[in-house]
Amino acid sequence: MGMDDSKLVRLEFTQHEIATLLNWHHAKEFEYRGQMYDIVRQSSTSSTHIYWCFPDHAETRLNNQLSSLVNKLINQDKQRQQHQKETLDYYKGLFFQPVQTSNSSRENQSLEYFIARSAKLSSYIKSPLAPPPRLA
Repeated sequence: MGMDDSKLVRLEFTQHEIATLLNWHHAKEFEYRGQMYDIVRQSSTSSTHIYWCFPDHAETRLNNQLSSLVNKLINQDKQRQQHQKETLDYYKGLFFQPVQTSNSSRENQSLEYFIARSAKLSSYIKSPLAPPPRLA
């Protein structure tokens, strides 16, 4: 039982085109220009390969939906990472303000951060106003 030839598409490729333009899923199925094809018949000449294929629109649609979903998830992850970075930067800003100089190196900025942070922390540490009580 064969497939009606009116539903088939004839595609012709050189060996180089087969290697570079077709994304093979297995020996009888490939993707070409965003469309999935199932090979029904094939023949070859000395310079070309001829495939009579069924264009699998349902599988193409599923592949496109899957790609869209994956891209959406990746973009959401990027947005989440950006939001986390912005939140972290906000909280960092609550505890210290880095000293900016026009030509300070990364090491100098780290040292300035440490000094600024130490100064802020030391302002929170207070000595007791009175000596501790003596136990008799």
